[in-house]
Amino acid sequence: MIHDSIHLPDNFVFSQRIAHLTEHELHMHDALEISILLENNVRYHLANQDYLGRPGDVFVFRPFEAHWNLAERPDLPATWIMLLLSPSAVRPIPQGYQLLAPFYTVDWVPHIAADSPDAKAIRDAAVQAVAEQEQALPGWEIKQFIHMTTVLLHIYRYFLREQRSSSSGEAGEIDDGMIQAIEALIKDFHQPVEMERIIYLSRLKKTAFYRRFRTLTGLTPNDFINRLRVQFAVHLLRNSSLTITEIAFESGFNSVSYFNKHFKDAYGVSPSVFRK
Repeated sequence: MIHDSIHLPDNFVFSQRIAHLTEHELHMHDALEISILLENNVRYHLANQDYLGRPGDVFVFRPFEAHWNLAERPDLPATWIMLLLSPSAVRPIPQGYQLLAPFYTVDWVPHIAADSPDAKAIRDAAVQAVAEQEQALPGWEIKQFIHMTTVLLHIYRYFLREQRSSSSGEAGEIDDGMIQAIEALIKDFHQPVEMERIIYLSRLKKTAFYRRFRTLTGLTPNDFINRLRVQFAVHLLRNSSLTITEIAFESGFNSVSYFNKHFKDAYGVSPSVFRK
């Protein structure tokens, strides 16, 4: 398993890639990743399952999800566009944090088939984003940000439809509440968490909330929050001159030792070593 350290100076980046390999060791990273397949088939290789992708398909990789894109056949290299972004990329977008919910929810298949209207819109936006960067006309960064927002919006809309179609009546309303709870945690992760308010947003009883939260995200609420805080700390370590102590508190940790522990659990090294 390879744990990659990805630096995103502008919080997001589009790039066009080619997959030649049919076998490769899995890797993971803390960035949000979206793969838009353009030409030939690719095997989305995950730790517990493989998915066959065809041109026009879109695949969403969650943070810290082990994966690799492999060509289905060595004689047919696959071409795709990769969008990598930091969670902080959505800050300028009104209600942007709701767009992150699909990346932190595990009970849906994040493979959007090419015949979906959302997949087509995502592909068009990604192709235009790459073209903007290549042409580098005045204001291309603004246009690319708009295309990034379009990609996230269509993933979110697809995700909501999948959530609602898999349940009905009261269950569907409960899922809407859980999405609101997850959005609130993502938005306010650096603040002291008022868990009673989060549970209220979910429209569930306390025990049911914790059970459902773990089903949706694969984590307890505390682990979920700490993961968000560590991800934000990584952004500050790479892009600021703040001290380790300042970063710990800015990220929402109430002590440096607690911050160091969770950071080392996630990355295997202390924040100071990671920064070097």
